[in-house]
Amino acid sequence: MFMHIRLSTQFLKHLIAAVFFGFISLGVLADDVDEGNTAYQQQDYQAAFTAWSNAALKGDADAEYNLGQLYRLGQGVQINYLTAQSYYIKAAENNHPLAELQLGTMYYSGKLGPEQEEDAFYWLEQAAQHNNAQAQWMVGIMSYNGQGTSKNSIAAYSWLTLASEQQHPQAMLDQAKLKTGLTAKQLDLADALTTSFKQKQTALSEIQQQEKDAYYWLHQAAEKGDGHAQLMVGDMLMSGQGARQDLVAAYSWLTLASEQLEPKANIKQAELKPKLSVEQLASAEHLTTMFKQKNTVKTPTRQQKVIAKMPVSGPSVQTTLTNETRYRVQVGSFKTEQQANIALTNITKSSSKLLSEQSSIITKPDPNASKADFYRVQFGAFTDKKDANQLCQQLTNNKQACFVVKVPSQH
Repeated sequence: MFMHIRLSTQFLKHLIAAVFFGFISLGVLADDVDEGNTAYQQQDYQAAFTAWSNAALKGDADAEYNLGQLYRLGQGVQINYLTAQSYYIKAAENNHPLAELQLGTMYYSGKLGPEQEEDAFYWLEQAAQHNNAQAQWMVGIMSYNGQGTSKNSIAAYSWLTLASEQQHPQAMLDQAKLKTGLTAKQLDLADALTTSFKQKQTALSEIQQQEKDAYYWLHQAAEKGDGHAQLMVGDMLMSGQGARQDLVAAYSWLTLASEQLEPKANIKQAELKPKLSVEQLASAEHLTTMFKQKNTVKTPTRQQKVIAKMPVSGPSVQTTLTNETRYRVQVGSFKTEQQANIALTNITKSSSKLLSEQSSIITKPDPNASKADFYRVQFGAFTDKKDANQLCQQLTNNKQACFVVKVPSQH
């Protein structure tokens, strides 16, 4: 018969020596997190503390979790369980499974005062729901014993099964013991719970992948200056949807979207700003400035006519657009002049060998057009269509979409 079991002291010691690092953070925060990881591996705990503190100021969950570990283990700082708890909670609020696991373990072990089994069960169940095998085992044992929750042998068996399927050694032993004390009906109900959990995880995984794909393409558009995409990227980073939650980067994107008069961006900014510290707001402003500097293009002169350096030789390219000019290579059309300028810069950089000697132009929308018109980015000033076609083919080979347009004589 499966006996009443308390989570063992040996296991709790094992948790303390468990994997220190969370997942490596991506994006603008990676440098600080990676720097901290490297320092920690070299046992330079003070340097790790400094690097992770910088990343934590930007809302990085891995950095928050790692700082909690330093304070819990007394590495580079004095042991302080309450400070560790505060960092774990910050990370756990961003759905960090290891932070949830450590919170549950600290509550269970009494490191935060007298044993608080309900709080322990709450956080361990959160980690278990995020498919952490150790948490699933602990929740299984607590469910069986009625610790911090109602006694439930069926739920216990289901959690132990899930942990066992992840090769958790103690869960495999406990599952086998518990099975002998359950009826066939109880086992069927437990199996149904296990199946339901797996189906939920599969559905969640598919949704997360769709969100990641959406974030990828929206981020591409946001980098090119699309205001609505910047709003969406900011919103997704704010909620951690499709990407790791990053409140600083979120605020930066929302700022850029606001400056393009995206109405919802101001609302989101007002919602997020009170959650950020002075340091975080300064970091967000720095990101915004960096983006603008990277994407700034000087406004073309001569009323958006030819502005780039012209080739010394080449009969089909001229220094001005005369009546003889007939063809250009168009690489994109955009709703705003800012988007067109950003695209001009990016395309010139990505195809510099092909375009460094070509003229460039951004045409303005026709105010008298019968339907919506756009800012168009075009290169070259060719009298021979074959030359325009040749440039377009070279750009296509360089993975840049384009097509040749015929220019009216007086344009």
